[in-house]
Parts: sequence; structure tokens; C-alpha cells
Amino acid sequence: MKKRTFLGIVGMIVFIATSILTNELFASLGITLAAAWITAGSEYNGKETLDILLRPLFVGTQPKDMGIRIIDTKKAGSVKLTVFDTLTKILMPYASGWQGGSAASKRQKKFTLAEFKAEASYEKHDYYDTILEQLTNRMGVSQNDISGTKIHEAEKAVFMNGISYDIWRYFWLGDTDQKHYEAGTYPDGTTTYVVGDENKYYSTVDGIWKWIFDNDAAYSSATVNEVRRVTIANGAVAQSEKQTLSGTTAGTITITVYGKDYDEAFDTDVATTVTNWHTSHAAEFATLNITVTDDLSAALTFTSSIAGKPFTLVTTDAGTNGTWTESAVTANTAPADLTTDEALTTFKTMLRNSTKELKSLQRSGKLKMYCTDSMIENYVDTLTDDGTEAGHRNIVDGVQRYYWNGIPLIPMDIDGPLAADFVGEYPHRAILTVADNLCLVISQANGWAETAFWFDRNNNENRQRTQFEFGTGVVMPELMTVAY
Repeated sequence: MKKRTFLGIVGMIVFIATSILTNELFASLGITLAAAWITAGSEYNGKETLDILLRPLFVGTQPKDMGIRIIDTKKAGSVKLTVFDTLTKILMPYASGWQGGSAASKRQKKFTLAEFKAEASYEKHDYYDTILEQLTNRMGVSQNDISGTKIHEAEKAVFMNGISYDIWRYFWLGDTDQKHYEAGTYPDGTTTYVVGDENKYYSTVDGIWKWIFDNDAAYSSATVNEVRRVTIANGAVAQSEKQTLSGTTAGTITITVYGKDYDEAFDTDVATTVTNWHTSHAAEFATLNITVTDDLSAALTFTSSIAGKPFTLVTTDAGTNGTWTESAVTANTAPADLTTDEALTTFKTMLRNSTKELKSLQRSGKLKMYCTDSMIENYVDTLTDDGTEAGHRNIVDGVQRYYWNGIPLIPMDIDGPLAADFVGEYPHRAILTVADNLCLVISQANGWAETAFWFDRNNNENRQRTQFEFGTGVVMPELMTVAY
């Protein structure tokens, strides 16, 4: 009796500790555990997937309050949204007869969707000789089946929260052009990759920031189809260096970037050989955010296309009798922290240089400011210094929100991925827009979208799988001003 009581107490302690730690961990990422729905069943189809995958993203508030439009569609591959432009100056003095003019022009926005799948499995031996074994312990032929136990619920919660956070990461940072900057192996243990390969952590679908980079312009020259941009002066300097080849009479020249060799066989003379190298490899270097220029006299200049993003370059082979000479070197300078009151100044500049359509919506309370943590923290420092911090924050559904000029500041929660996977690439970012202008589209086409948890007796594993399509997009560029 005492032994069973002791084990029961231990099991309860482990479950409580696991719940607390897991909730605190994901709360710090802006995610809540989905305990309310993961225990409702073991398989979810179609629209249920929408609820399972997306609801945990919006911790403490509703999607409509965050200003993200969720489009639930039954179409696969893509979806089109029709938008009407403003119709004005149609009210005229009365006169008999038809006086109708042209109707409002229409624009269609196409959102491209991509299919995703995630899988994970656990086996009872994963818990062997640990205190968690007490919670998974079952006798007989089903001893490896932990279905219905607290550990199984925890596994499902961890899996679904991982998927939810990945959706959020893709929503902001997805980039179909993203490449790997180092060699490695994906978690499945079978797919290896090298420098320059497609980065499957980000490259399945374009996110909001990729769309912004492709469609922005300085606010003084932006057109109706472009996002207005305010540049944050972060002190970054682009790395650059010139490499000149001389003396080569045969063999192969090699330049190594991020540990990958790029070769070219000698041809005629050094100038021709260098030009051939440029023709062969400049395009791939561009995907790694390195611009390569050829001066047609055996010299190449390498420049980071993003100020503050470093690269590692080594001339590893100059061919027979050859020499590489380095010159005109500019060292990389990483982006600096925001200066005092810089976030506040940036917010002011963004609003004042927005389109009249966007500024007019401030009075209606529809504007949202999405920010990196670095921007919010800098703004909070300003409020703290002048003693007004308490007057600029509010509790919305249990979550503390800061406001500037009546506009809520909503964390994008991307500072971690930016620091880990986009080194030096604009760490301070903000988006001023209107509610429902940013869209997350998920497809439940024909009900095939599925999330399932099951025990596989053949392999004695508890397995998890989800598959679905989703995409992102912006409806009206003229209702968006960004800073980075």
C-alpha cells in the first residue's frame, strides 16, 4: 500500500511539474497548451484542423483582436480574394434620368498555399530508467501503449504546440528563396543538405516579411501596389572584399564560401577564367545574399547584399602558378541596438508618412502595430524614463499590451528565429497596418487535412501526424507602412 501510494504521489508530482514547465515554456513563446482539445479525440479532420493548429497561436486574445485575418477555405493550391477600391465623388445634384458613372475598380489577390506534413513517434524505451516510466508503466501485451496516460497527453501537447509555433514562424519569416548557410542533416536523419541547398525549415511558402521585401519602397516614392518603408538606422555596414587572380597557367581555381567549394577550370588566361567562374557561380551566391561583380580584368568583388549580414570567404586554390590577392576590404558591422527613444521616433515617422487611407483609420481604432521585442522593449524604456509606462499599457484577456498613440503594439515573437537563422538581417522590425490586412489561409480541401494520434502495434510506437495546406498574404499594400 505504501509503495503504491508513494508511486502515485511521485506520478502526480511529475505530471504537475511537467504541466507547469511545459506551460511556462510555451507561454514564453506566446503559445498556450491545447489541453482543452487534444483530449477530445485522436483524429481531427478538415475544419477541426483549423481549430487545433491555429487557436493556440493567439494566446490571451482572439485573432480578430490581433488583426490577423484567418481564411478557412475548401480550395487546394491557392485562393483568390476580391477587393474593391474606394468609390468617391458619386453624389451629384439631382437630375432626371440615369446618371450612374463608373463603378469602383476591383483587384484580386491570390494567396498561394503549400502542403505541409509533420510526424513524430515515441517508444516506451524512451522513458526507460527515468521517473516518467512510472506514468507509462503498463503490463501485458499493451505495455508500450501509453494512450490515455498523462504522458501521452503531454506528448500530444508538445507536438501540437511545436506545429503551432512553426506556423507562426512561417507566417512571418517563410521565404521560398531561403538557402542553407551550413551543411547538416534534417531531424528525420535521412535527408542531408549542404550550403546553398533549399532550406526546408523556411522555404515551403513565403511569409509576410518576404512579401514586404519584394514589394516595399521608400515612403516618398511608393506606389499604390507597394508598401511604404521607413529605414531604421541600425549602424550596420555591408562586408565587402576584392579578390584578384594573377599568374595562373593551368589547373582549377577555387573560392570557398560557408565551407562549400566553388571551382572553375583554367581557360585561356586569368581574366577569362575569372569571368567563367563568375558566370558559373554568381547566381548561387546571390541566393546566399552575396553580390559578386566581375571587373573583366581577373578581379571579383564580393559584397553582402544585406548590410550587417556577414559571410565567410576563403580563396582555397589559385591553380598552377597562380595567386589570389585580397584588397579593398570592408569588415562587416552588425546591426546595433536601438538608440534611446528610437522606437518611439520610428513609430511617429511610420504614421506620419503612411497613406492618407491608412492614417484615416486611426480614429476608428483599427490600426495595429506589429513589432519585434526589441522595438517594444525600447519603447517601454522610453515610457519608464518619463514615468508614463503604466498609462500606456492595458490588460487584454489576461495579456499585457502596450499602446502608442492609441495603437496596440503586438509582438511578432520572431526575435529568436531572427537571431538564430537570419544573423544580421534587420533585427528591429515593425509593421503598421489595419486589422484583417494580414492573412493566414488554411485549406481543409475535401476534408483531407488531418491531425491524428495513434498507437502502432507493429513498431510499438505512439505516433503523431498532421498534414494540411496553408499560405500567407497581404490584401492592400497601401494600408501598410513598415520599418526595418
